Amino acid sequence: MRLKGRVGLDSKDAGNQAKCYGAAVRLLGTREYSVLELSTKLQRRFLSDVVSEVITELRNSGLLCNTRYGEAFCRIRVDRGYGPVFIQRELEHNGLDKELIENLLAPYNEQWLARAVVQVEKKARMPRPDDHLSLQEPCPSESCFFPSDDSENSPLSALGYGGTHNRPSRDQQREAWHQDQKERARVARFLARRGFPAGLASRAINQVMQATDH
Repeated sequence: MRLKGRVGLDSKDAGNQAKCYGAAVRLLGTREYSVLELSTKLQRRFLSDVVSEVITELRNSGLLCNTRYGEAFCRIRVDRGYGPVFIQRELEHNGLDKELIENLLAPYNEQWLARAVVQVEKKARMPRPDDHLSLQEPCPSESCFFPSDDSENSPLSALGYGGTHNRPSRDQQREAWHQDQKERARVARFLARRGFPAGLASRAINQVMQATDH
């Protein structure tokens, strides 16, 4: 080990710097760290000036790199089902700048919808085969959900409720619609916690919920 900051240091300071360097290398042997993250951790045990010298040496030698840390962080979090908002917030918290974060997330830009769909499929309560009215897209007016009984070409006819027989009541239809909205809201909250933006979450939910209607 060779530390540039050792020149002119007394034996005590040099010893502290060597201990700090050793502690840093051991931490980096377990996983990647950001500069801020490792500095904060080392400063719990060593003086700021000592930590600063060690951090500089580690960066110059390539052992410590924000870009490499960010790539590893993104890969792990994306594989675990987290979205861009969550990942960006965590990377900012650990000291990465906005431009670097954008570059790190860029390779995933075309994947977010598909990955959000996977999370919806895991979380959503899928309807039973006979639950025809569950998880449908909302309509702008009640007439969409409660057509007149004499409508031969109503949406209910397409679902197998021909004529006036075996047709669910308006209360049943209304309850199914409300349950649908509750389910959508529940899944949307889950996606928000996972870090998917609202617009993307809505598209993913619609894609999954509409697929269950066919």
